[in-house]
Amino acid sequence: MINSELPNLNIEEKIIKVNGDISSIFYSKGKELGKGGFAQVYELTNLETKFKFAAKIIKKSSLAEGRTLQKLMTEIKIHRSVHHKGIVKFNNFFEDSENIYILLELCNNGSLSEKLKRRRRLTELEAQNYLLQLHSIIKYLHSLKILHRDIKLSNLLLNEFMELKLGDFGLATKIEFEGERKRTICGTPNYIAPEVLSSKIGHSFEADIWSFGVVAYTLIIGKPPFESDDVKVMYMRIRTNLYAFPSNVPISSEARDLIEKILQTDPGNRLTLDQIAEHPFFNRNTIPKNLPLSTLCIPPSKNYLKKFEGFLDESKTRHDDVLSFRDEMCSLSLKTFTDHKELEQSPRNSLLHRLHICTSELKLESNIIHVTQWLDYSEKYGLGYKLSNGATGVSFNDQSQIIIYSNQKAHYYEKSHSPSLPNEFLFTNPPPELHKKLAILQQFTKHLKSKHPVLINPSPYVKKWFSNNIATIFQLSNKNTHIVFNDKIEILIQVPIKTIIFLEKNTQTTYMAKKILESGNEELIKRMRLAKNILSG
Repeated sequence: MINSELPNLNIEEKIIKVNGDISSIFYSKGKELGKGGFAQVYELTNLETKFKFAAKIIKKSSLAEGRTLQKLMTEIKIHRSVHHKGIVKFNNFFEDSENIYILLELCNNGSLSEKLKRRRRLTELEAQNYLLQLHSIIKYLHSLKILHRDIKLSNLLLNEFMELKLGDFGLATKIEFEGERKRTICGTPNYIAPEVLSSKIGHSFEADIWSFGVVAYTLIIGKPPFESDDVKVMYMRIRTNLYAFPSNVPISSEARDLIEKILQTDPGNRLTLDQIAEHPFFNRNTIPKNLPLSTLCIPPSKNYLKKFEGFLDESKTRHDDVLSFRDEMCSLSLKTFTDHKELEQSPRNSLLHRLHICTSELKLESNIIHVTQWLDYSEKYGLGYKLSNGATGVSFNDQSQIIIYSNQKAHYYEKSHSPSLPNEFLFTNPPPELHKKLAILQQFTKHLKSKHPVLINPSPYVKKWFSNNIATIFQLSNKNTHIVFNDKIEILIQVPIKTIIFLEKNTQTTYMAKKILESGNEELIKRMRLAKNILSG
């Protein structure tokens, strides 16, 4: 059941001063960011400074075994000892009667795992960017004799500047002497190195390099190389190095060669970090320092890719008509919009919790279809939404779509199918394979308090969407783009008729696209620059 209530508990950190006096710092507990093992991660806000942290919260009751507590103390000791721009910053830790709290740097743009779910797979230029950053992080850790042992997409986070950050040092260990081999079998099944599975052989730094290779394969191909629903089968594939490159997924010879030379069963045959840095995959073209914010949801634009000499194979990058409207905005400045910190701190941002219903303030004529309400539950299912015509739909994490457009009929759009050929079905007789998705749709409909509409014609639907710390953006199948900024300002770009509806402080104005610069509305111009930056990269 989806719970729309945000936890609203204050947490107290007691600080004992040298003279014995006790002072307190209070934090408000916000949205859940993740969970795993013995811990849950929540957003915590210092009530005095308003500074936000990602807080790893561990119940003391789960630490009954002495070894579990020892592992936690090792995690804290290692994490607080490392200082690198590519590692999630360790701030401090404290405890109360029930929990231990570890306060970490908050990375607003999620993990590479979440990004891959939205994008399916990344371009090689993006992979180069992330892998070079990861290479620098691993090289730093290994220079300190630290073995991470859990390098995977869900532990690779992105901050507000799209910089990569490695987190979760729960399995990290330190090599105490030259030639030491660790023998604990640990790690995440998809990313675990073959020698880790054999406690007799033991493992060392090469295990992290293996995980680096798995990350490279996963970013470019779209799924891990040894993936299987059966863990035993997965381990068999890892031990025997049984994987392949799908024939339907384009991959350059340089990328393939890099992966093959890293995913070697014998640790001694794998590329070293220095050899990886010298590999042609990282030296064939210029690599951007940071990627556009828009790549959280859509591939880099062709114009962006052309900036990087050598990256010429555009067949690897499919770019939908997210901004076929781009030419109408060409007169706007390409200058990157940077003064957006006020948006991140705005009240609206705190409401964009995954389990909160959000509402558009646009008041439009009935023929202008837009999103009126939405509920982001992409951590598990996808986005549920309600349109202004009454239709309710779900944009699922697998990029399929389902929408109710009458009291009896619904349309289902599979990603691989033509949008003009949806699967139409009756609620009374849905296809067996859609029973689960229909049940999820009905839950969203109930939560959004929607009634089935009675429409003569099929409804538009949300074709693509994404949300970050600046805005939530919906691309509808009728080619309109609806942008809801986190401080309640909204823009509806009507591509077919080339008009823009701008909502600010309850005032709604319509502009012709070509007349934006002449409008004299500086806020509109600023927001359109930001919209262009997000959408076109």
